[in-house]
Amino acid sequence: MSPTEEDSKTETNIQHEPHPHTPDSSSSPAPQSEPLYAHGFFSKHGRAARKALIPGLLFPLIYNAILLWACCALVFGSLLKSNELGKIKVAAVDLDGGFVGAGVIDGIKRSLEGGGRGLRWSFVDGGGVGGEMGGGLVLGEKVWAVLEVSANASSNLNAALVNGDAAYDPLSAVSLYFTSARNQVTTLAVAVPAIMGSVNPILGQIAVKNTATFLGANANDTEALERGLKCPQCLASPFVVKSVDLIPFKPPAVFGILNTGLIFLLVFTFQIFTILRAGAETFGHLFTLPTQLYIRTFSSLACYFFLSLMYTLVTLAFSIPLTGHYPTSSGSGFMTLWMLNWCTMGACGLIMEAADTLIGMFWAPFFLNMWLIINASGAFASFEVMPGFYQYGYAVPFYHTIQATRTIVLGTKSHLGLNFGVLIVWMVVGLGGVYLATAWRMRESLRTGVHRVL
Repeated sequence: MSPTEEDSKTETNIQHEPHPHTPDSSSSPAPQSEPLYAHGFFSKHGRAARKALIPGLLFPLIYNAILLWACCALVFGSLLKSNELGKIKVAAVDLDGGFVGAGVIDGIKRSLEGGGRGLRWSFVDGGGVGGEMGGGLVLGEKVWAVLEVSANASSNLNAALVNGDAAYDPLSAVSLYFTSARNQVTTLAVAVPAIMGSVNPILGQIAVKNTATFLGANANDTEALERGLKCPQCLASPFVVKSVDLIPFKPPAVFGILNTGLIFLLVFTFQIFTILRAGAETFGHLFTLPTQLYIRTFSSLACYFFLSLMYTLVTLAFSIPLTGHYPTSSGSGFMTLWMLNWCTMGACGLIMEAADTLIGMFWAPFFLNMWLIINASGAFASFEVMPGFYQYGYAVPFYHTIQATRTIVLGTKSHLGLNFGVLIVWMVVGLGGVYLATAWRMRESLRTGVHRVL
């Protein structure tokens, strides 16, 4: 037997399952012995269809119901303890040293002694804060917010009353520093309202006590009372907390790339996998294992590289600033965000490729849903307002993508080295899984004589 005949014989023993969209001879219509569209569902001619259709619909429906319970439980569970504030760290700083500062600190401490679900307060000595003061503590992500009683707040109020200073500003006494860009939900919907709800009554009590003291001390001094009345805000409402958002969460379009955009990115990554699968089904039986591994690695990473560029360009098209971490160079911000999106697609996509190669295409959409929910549930909210179980989010790709995006776009504290490191580790693990799964599939194909990609 000649080598050509031997090769021909070997090739005919290896069959492959055609992709549904691949034209072949079996796809040509067979001669019809029955008229088209002529039978009812319960006719004798529909018996085979009934036997195939009902299990084909029933079992996937059961699988989806189970998956629905699992995914919804994971998402809703992340919101169960959203009212438990004890993990949210905030601080109070007294730079005043007078009755205002002492009253605020003592009032907060008394509220903590009363028990209940309160914020996790710490009290910082004004002299130990140095030049950073409240803003530095917040920007360094040591706490979520800082309530700072301004220097000379007590003496300024007393001087305004004594001198009748109508220009006295109630906002000058107490400031609340926070950064909504760190996590707009935890900051604006949880931490800030809780602080204001606790501190406003305390300031009201201090104001009433100070006004009563002033009126009592000057009850017989008409001139002093007249001067005090020239500053009505000093008597009626001398303290108003000044909110200082050091890094605002804006523009609103940023929400898209931190939430919905990532979901789209993961779905498009799955679409790339299904497209590449069609070619592997048609031509995969021709190539050796090293060749297939080269093709899978290059094709996947190249597709991710291009689509991540398109996704980053969409970010620019909607005027989302990329100068948070690189204020003098938008080009550096663009390149960093592009590479971040590429690593995100690689981290999420290669894991899906490895898993789906093992479990098969029938189960691939189920894995997509679980992988998406696992990433989203552990990344979209802050861990301080979620049960401890969800701290697994520290390890998933989405968490690090969101944190790095906040740094690049909004300018929050940089963890870029850690963020990129975790994503690259996921890419390496995914590639290793793809290699092992491909090798296993090829061995099974050789054993059965049927080429199967999934």
